[in-house]
Amino acid sequence: MNRFLGIQRRNPWAYMNTTFLKDSTTILSGSQIILYDQSRQKCQAGRYKVTLKRNRPLTYEQANKPCYIGVRKGWNSWNTSSLVGVSMTSEVTIDDIFIRKFLAGTWHRLFLSEVIIKRRANMIHIGGIVNQAIPARKYYWLIGYTEELLSNLLKCPVKIDVQTTADRNALIYKYI
Repeated sequence: MNRFLGIQRRNPWAYMNTTFLKDSTTILSGSQIILYDQSRQKCQAGRYKVTLKRNRPLTYEQANKPCYIGVRKGWNSWNTSSLVGVSMTSEVTIDDIFIRKFLAGTWHRLFLSEVIIKRRANMIHIGGIVNQAIPARKYYWLIGYTEELLSNLLKCPVKIDVQTTADRNALIYKYI
């Protein structure tokens, strides 16, 4: 183990001179040593990595940074359960996760966009863009089946609003 890291047992400070920490910045303050290496400086949350060939397709909402939520793009779940003093916050979150997993299994590979869940009073509205891969009568059956089953499971009316598109590439905003 010590041989691979370049650490010598005799000198406890020898690891500072090894090649894997060569480009790191060291800050000494009193008795504390803080190491900042380049791998920690490259961390970004909520952003998609650029590929070498720039062949990863992104939709408009995926292409925007998370700081633009509410400005250029919207939330995927619209509810008032996260406000101060409102009960059933965790139940609403679990319901949203259940709805997303149920739709991923029932509408297998048909949703092209993110599933949008809006709660208005006692009613749940589910929206998204769907691929026209199957006949229209099967879509009507899937909509009725999903609305009926989710209404019985969640004990509130559920309405599904989907839009269809024939081309999967119609939603691609840019490639990274």
